[in-house]
Amino acid sequence: MAYLHNVQIAMHCYHGSHTTGVTNTFKEHCFGYIFDGSVRILLPSGELCASAGDLLYISQESQYYSIWSGEPDICFLSVQFGFANRSTHAGLGLQIVRGMPKEPFLRLYETHRNHPMAALSAMYEILGELYENRLTTPHRAASRTLPAQRYIESHTHEVIAVETLAGLCGMSASHFHAVFRREIGLTPVRYRHTLLVQEAMKLLLRTNLSVEEISDRLGFSSSCYFRRVFSGITGKTPLEIRE
Repeated sequence: MAYLHNVQIAMHCYHGSHTTGVTNTFKEHCFGYIFDGSVRILLPSGELCASAGDLLYISQESQYYSIWSGEPDICFLSVQFGFANRSTHAGLGLQIVRGMPKEPFLRLYETHRNHPMAALSAMYEILGELYENRLTTPHRAASRTLPAQRYIESHTHEVIAVETLAGLCGMSASHFHAVFRREIGLTPVRYRHTLLVQEAMKLLLRTNLSVEEISDRLGFSSSCYFRRVFSGITGKTPLEIRE
């Protein structure tokens, strides 16, 4: 096991709901073990869901938003850490590991303040299980729609004709639409909307802009349409996220 550094351990507990996110590159590795509640993870390529007993693994370079729901409480252990060699276990993305026993995570939290060596032992036990038996290394074929993905990402505030995107990939519009959905799991419009909603969440959480101002800034035709798109992706209204 590689040498660890910058380990930060914290227990997070909330009542009802909680929203968080990372809009810039996630600089270190992290995992979170869920004791109570459930979470939806919004990614540019879609979403993942996890609940009590699941572990979220987030490698460096990941970007995401999470929407938590409690029944009625939310409680999860968050552990951030780095490797001396930054390339170690890079590129694993964001994964959900089901059915991890809670005892090692409780031991890690209970010992990390007063018994650092015991905590380090628990940490290596958890990471050994994850890296050796639980996590998978993505093996992605080259994307045929990558030019279109990059174009959407750099023109999110514009309405883009599918013919324009298809032309970038050297395909007919109908064939492009089918290939894009097969590769990404979303239609081109839904992909663009997901990126816009992530930007909207950043503005809701970090500024005092009104919903109407955010809608205008992101290029939506109306605030009503913005609200409909936002709720369709997140399951919550913009004001519920802000609260």
